[in-house]
Amino acid sequence: SSLYMPGDPDMTEAALQLFAEHYWVKYQIASMLKPKSIVEIGVHGGYSAWALIVGSGAQSYVGIDPYLPMPGILWGGMQAQFQQWAHKVVASTGIASFELMAEDSQKLDVFPAADLYHVDGDHTYEGCAHDLETSFKGLRLGKQILVDDFDFIPEVRRAVMDFREATKRYLVTEYKKSPRGEILFTRFRDWDSSVGPKTFFSTGSHVCENP
Repeated sequence: SSLYMPGDPDMTEAALQLFAEHYWVKYQIASMLKPKSIVEIGVHGGYSAWALIVGSGAQSYVGIDPYLPMPGILWGGMQAQFQQWAHKVVASTGIASFELMAEDSQKLDVFPAADLYHVDGDHTYEGCAHDLETSFKGLRLGKQILVDDFDFIPEVRRAVMDFREATKRYLVTEYKKSPRGEILFTRFRDWDSSVGPKTFFSTGSHVCENP
């Protein structure tokens, strides 16, 4: 429980076991994949970051989170504290290189290169769709995108299913059981230059076939 920020309202005594199982699944996935570099969209208190870094032994980590106040959410006024705590948690892993970017992923067209992208940021359909697409643009052959909350948030599930359909030419999809449901996409095919750019989701954005 020392991983969690003191005063985090989500970490009630009743919820601790559930969250322990949740982050243990992420640890196991990271241990299996062993990515050398991780980009995480949605850092919060750094709990998933810790599980992914320690599980994988990664050498570099970049976390992207705007850390803006979120009125109406139980912890929405504690973002500055979460940002400071996340920095402490990531530093405690002893990772060689890390950066926490106080940026809104929705305003980014490109994410840093990584072996593993962890998508757990904007949980609206449009927000999740954007983060999936942007991760996909930088995804190299044999590397992965891990998505949180597939079973927990309907809009995330819908975005994931549409993304799966749009990218099935390039990605294999695996479901990983956890308290919130994890989806793992692995790139098995390189860009096919015979296929032109196609409309992606209902937002009118595009997947570039040859970035």
